[in-house]
Amino acid sequence: YRAARIKAWLDPWAYQADDSYQTVQSFLAIGSGGVFGTGFGQGVSKFFYLPEAHTDFAFAVFCQETGFIGALLLILCFLYLCVLLFSMAMQAQDAHAFLVLTGVNLLISGQVLGNIAMVTGLLPVIGVPLPFISYGGTSMLSLLCSLGLLFSALNSSSRIKMTTRSSRLNTSKQTTPSPSPTSTPPTHPWRRRK
Repeated sequence: YRAARIKAWLDPWAYQADDSYQTVQSFLAIGSGGVFGTGFGQGVSKFFYLPEAHTDFAFAVFCQETGFIGALLLILCFLYLCVLLFSMAMQAQDAHAFLVLTGVNLLISGQVLGNIAMVTGLLPVIGVPLPFISYGGTSMLSLLCSLGLLFSALNSSSRIKMTTRSSRLNTSKQTTPSPSPTSTPPTHPWRRRK
């Protein structure tokens, strides 16, 4: 079974009637979208041609209806989200916020990469949904819970940042009346200093 799946993945057109039917239909849906797509709701692959068009292969239907331009914009939106989460994780003030931000980023970016690679044939069909796009209550619930954890970690991190800043201001007012002209850049208290 595993060897048959690998063969079907390496040469999907040779097995388009059985093992690679879903992959070939995904290729046809993506290719028929062209540059600008067929328009929202105008794609025909989701009607009896492409299995699981609303879940795992929603990206293929999206490509067919919005074309290359829409697919590129969606990929850029996901890329922007991942870069934003990465930069927020690097600016986190405590280890908890850093770990939560990194974990949510890996969850979302891993699902995006896995789904798009699966739909475009770079990976075998693995059954990973596209975050925020694919139909499915469990996937959406886990993503929304992850975002809730992310916002909670950011909120606690900002409170820690404000507390440490106010305590630094109080101690600097008591010890020195004026700040030094050459100040060192702020360091994260949870990172080791070299």
